[in-house]
Amino acid sequence: MKVDVSELRAVADRLRDQVQDQIAVAAGRIARAGADVAIDTTFDDYATPGPYREVAASWQAELRVAQEAVAQLAGALAQAADDYEEADLGAEDRIDQAHKRPEEGRTRPGEGRGPR
Repeated sequence: MKVDVSELRAVADRLRDQVQDQIAVAAGRIARAGADVAIDTTFDDYATPGPYREVAASWQAELRVAQEAVAQLAGALAQAADDYEEADLGAEDRIDQAHKRPEEGRTRPGEGRGPR
């Protein structure tokens, strides 16, 4: 049975191209906003930027974990596609070899035995 791996590869590519890129964009925006000097000026004596910076750092850490998870999932899907292709090629070779050379005493169905 030959496995169609095109869908696995398509999903892996979409994860890399769309999901991972969007996570990187979000992480970049959080980093730029947190590094912006204007953040300090938006707070007053009653509220400081400290809690915001802590939340932003937490979001960045979570986004890094999400990026790594997406990268690993995409890699696993691509590896599964490679493995399926390799297994299909190996099976195809074994089938071809079995049909090309009947070995000692082994014959293909309907060959070499004569009438019964």
